Amino acid sequence: MKAYLLTYNSVFNPEYVHQILNNTRAIQTWVSPFPYSAIVLSNLTVNELAAVLQTHFAGVWFMLAEVNKDNTNGWLPAQFWEYVGDPQAAWSKRLFAQFAKTLPPPRPALTPPPGLPASLEALLGDRKKKG
Repeated sequence: MKAYLLTYNSVFNPEYVHQILNNTRAIQTWVSPFPYSAIVLSNLTVNELAAVLQTHFAGVWFMLAEVNKDNTNGWLPAQFWEYVGDPQAAWSKRLFAQFAKTLPPPRPALTPPPGLPASLEALLGDRKKKG
């Protein structure tokens, strides 16, 4: 079993992608530590799993990369590193069933300070008016 980092376009509602991940036999289990991404465990190769996901994502952009303890680094709780370093052991222990209970509640979305555009579209719209 291998761990993969899946990132996908914000065109998809995360709940929709989570439903796909839950109902795809190609994926043993998954966890989503960041918006628009998931760490998934699968017995398939990266090419095989990407082909399966492509059937569900229907042309919407996504990226899939194998992650392991030798090519991955960052700042995450120890449970995530166990998941990446030894996916089979983490999966068999149902590591994230206990971990999910310890997560803090989600923070509200950040809003830009007054005077800054609220979105890229607003920023580009302002440029178009000025230029």
